[in-house]
Amino acid sequence: MEIFITFILYSIANNIAIDFKKCDFGIKGEEIRTKDEFKKTEDKVLLKELDLTIKNGYLMAILGETGSGKTCLINSLLRNLELLNRNSPDKSYYIFSNNISYACQAPWIMNGTIHDNIIFYGNFDKEKYNQVVNACQLDKDFENLKHGDFTEIGSTGNNISGGQRARIALARAIYKDADIYLFDDPISSVDSYISKIFHQARVNLLKDKTRIFVTHDTRNLKYSSRVIVMNHFEIEFNGNYKQFSGKEEYKDIIDEQSHPEKKELKLCKND
Repeated sequence: MEIFITFILYSIANNIAIDFKKCDFGIKGEEIRTKDEFKKTEDKVLLKELDLTIKNGYLMAILGETGSGKTCLINSLLRNLELLNRNSPDKSYYIFSNNISYACQAPWIMNGTIHDNIIFYGNFDKEKYNQVVNACQLDKDFENLKHGDFTEIGSTGNNISGGQRARIALARAIYKDADIYLFDDPISSVDSYISKIFHQARVNLLKDKTRIFVTHDTRNLKYSSRVIVMNHFEIEFNGNYKQFSGKEEYKDIIDEQSHPEKKELKLCKND
């Protein structure tokens, strides 16, 4: 307990938002009843001995191929994965706030108006609402809809485009007053808007917040506080953009910043 309290005080004193040391995250084994006895299946470790420190106010970019563990890393922050070695004296686990806002890859829309979807039962702040709508490039959409942001949309979102669904879901995540914002590549379907949304929403509107985003887009990495590369469910690289851009094995990724038409990252090292 004394070690734990010391760790918490250290994290607070050093303005740390998230600090994991030697944390194993995964799926806890289940008890299965057989004819004669109970058996427990083995735990499935997805992220082993994870070390991750994120300071308050950081803008973190997470890169990696499909299946590299990016979403697992986000789920560890959301507590959707079990901390399997919770009782280990070697591990340290700290998240300074439970007030987290999350935008996932598949945008979720509820039955109601666009306005309702963005506010999502929160208090309406007109100035903030307009800033979020503008940041997510929704103002032009509202002008083209007969009832503007009071247009009724269903959970399937059949009467709006996929890009509009993504930006509405993103607006809801940004409108929420949270301490930590997690974005799991929520706007990959709206390529023409990515740079504007990145700057207005993630960089400017949330500039004092802790922001962590998974992305396949490379054009805005240089604005990140840190860049993380996931590979085989491990953090292969964790450093600033200058360190990242100086790595020979990531030259292909840097080159793609000059070719925004390329949508997929290729994080394979040179053969």
